[in-house]
Amino acid sequence: MAVLADDDDKQIYLAALSEYAERYEVAIHAWGMTATQLQILVTPQTSNGISSMLQATGRMYAQHFNTKYDHRGGIWQDRYKASLILSDEYSLAVYRYIDRLMFCSQQLQEQTPPSLYSSAQENKYGSGQSIVTPHPSYQALGDTPSQRQQAYHALCATLLPAEQVAQIEKALRMSLALGDEHFIKRLEHVTGRRLLEGKPGRPRKTPARNKVQNIA
Repeated sequence: MAVLADDDDKQIYLAALSEYAERYEVAIHAWGMTATQLQILVTPQTSNGISSMLQATGRMYAQHFNTKYDHRGGIWQDRYKASLILSDEYSLAVYRYIDRLMFCSQQLQEQTPPSLYSSAQENKYGSGQSIVTPHPSYQALGDTPSQRQQAYHALCATLLPAEQVAQIEKALRMSLALGDEHFIKRLEHVTGRRLLEGKPGRPRKTPARNKVQNIA
């Protein structure tokens, strides 16, 4: 189902997302919309910031959608999926993944302008979108906004390696982490959550270990 079917739908959703991102202290670094999906790169300030932001945005948008299209029931296919990003290298890769994916998707659908509903305009050209907050990895691209935009534009001129695209998509699909494997393993001990893809077969029993209290 096309949940974000036309320009009006996308504008209304984006306005709600911007409002609740500010309310729940979530910085949005990159975003992209198509008729059927939303992808965002964010940094929350609280543990429940992302879920609160998306739930509030979804409730507000559902009222608009149900009224406009005389729809009843839920409009989202399933719960949102998230991947923890633990390195600046992967943060920039996800920036490019989101901007490029949405650009290509809209181009194929012959929508104009192709980057109207993504952060590409802001990240490449500085269009002044208030919804976008630069990530430290993006800020490190240059000393001035113009330098950062030019550097990011140059990065986006080349495609991400297919292997890296597959890694990003798997991490998102399976709610895995992206970053240094050693660091992620230590984080797994702290959080008790699986953040790396498990090996096939039954897990081996291991002796209990002391929990890591600090992560360098």
